Amino acid sequence: MKLYLNIAPCTRLATVTNQDTNEVEIFEFNSTRALLKIEDAVDNHNNGSRTFANMEELYIHLTTCGV
Repeated sequence: MKLYLNIAPCTRLATVTNQDTNEVEIFEFNSTRALLKIEDAVDNHNNGSRTFANMEELYIHLTTCGV
């Protein structure tokens, strides 16, 4: 399963799209369920999505943005 992560700069909200089913879900980063899904997210260059290769990158992003 491949998940595409769309994230606006410095926000807690993310849209996660399941490539296999085209299911789209919106999450907040303070949700445990969101973090588990975002952990598997990959880059979608067609719409400017941000890649988070692992949870550490995601936390660095959140810390840098102060969210």
